[in-house]
Amino acid sequence: LRAVGLTQNDCRWLVCKEYVDHACEIIQRNRHGRQFERTGALTFNEQTCFVLTEPGVRVAKKLKLRAKGRRSYEVAVGLRESKKPFDQPVLPRWDDVRHEFFLGNQLVKVFKVPSPNQEAILSVFEEEGWPPRIDDPLTPAPHLEPKRRLHDAIKSLNRNQKARLVRFRGDGTGEGVLWEPFEKTGS
Repeated sequence: LRAVGLTQNDCRWLVCKEYVDHACEIIQRNRHGRQFERTGALTFNEQTCFVLTEPGVRVAKKLKLRAKGRRSYEVAVGLRESKKPFDQPVLPRWDDVRHEFFLGNQLVKVFKVPSPNQEAILSVFEEEGWPPRIDDPLTPAPHLEPKRRLHDAIKSLNRNQKARLVRFRGDGTGEGVLWEPFEKTGS
């Protein structure tokens, strides 16, 4: 996996998506055959081995069908880069005329009263084609601290969603906004 360009995080992603199981090989003298021990951790070392799971086999078969004429490392790199090898990514959509926010065709939020800060953030994301991050688009206001104002707008974007499908968060600097699909943890 390393030889085709996958990183530690890519390997963790494969494990978390349950496309592969991983274990460490136990080196013992006077033993025939190889033995493995599951660690449960997402740390890997020289003895780490990966085995495709059933979902991983299904993914690999679909990749093989879609990758005719490509070399195996090109398929692996494509998987790493796309994180969704078979589907086009579903992007949010902001309808500034109707004041409705969607993920794909599913309604996420409706603004019944003007919300200039939230709508400014959504408008910039829409104009830029929904990149993972945008700079703070809010116009400075006298007597309001810009980082606090951005934080409050982000909090408000996450509140009152009809369907909890998108999560907004700050970039850690107080100067940017990130969006990501909301994934429920602990299934």
